[in-house]
Amino acid sequence: AKRLGDVPRGPREVRVTVNQMMNIERSIIARLTLNTPTPVVIPASDTIDDIIDVVTEHADVVDAVMFNCALPEQMTPAIIELAEKAAASELDVRIGGYANGFPDARHPEYAANNTIFDRRPDLDAASYAEIVATWVDAGVTIIGGCCDMYPEDIAELSARFG
Repeated sequence: AKRLGDVPRGPREVRVTVNQMMNIERSIIARLTLNTPTPVVIPASDTIDDIIDVVTEHADVVDAVMFNCALPEQMTPAIIELAEKAAASELDVRIGGYANGFPDARHPEYAANNTIFDRRPDLDAASYAEIVATWVDAGVTIIGGCCDMYPEDIAELSARFG
């Protein structure tokens, strides 16, 4: 069985989570959020290299690293960089992602938890699946959807990547 180490801040918190869960005989799936689209920055100002370092340190228990609840456009470069660096490090870890469907947070009118926006007109189930296809091509094996993604989005992913 797997334990989801819900680590929204960054690699340091992955280390803390691993240390707290060491006595539980389960592997850990670390889930991280992203801060900005470029360069790839985890909210604690850590980098993909920092993630690789901590996962390498705990490779015996960390089974997967996933990014979630960020715009698909933010996740794509992060996932590609993580997959490339994991492969270069010969790190045996699964990679995953599940994006949100929120409007672009850089939009001047955007205010998280302050304004309700309509669903992005440019992000339907088919277009999200096209974005996810680039993740799968990069080596992602765990996919899904987060906030403002709907059953039809997941159904499309299941149909395409089942």
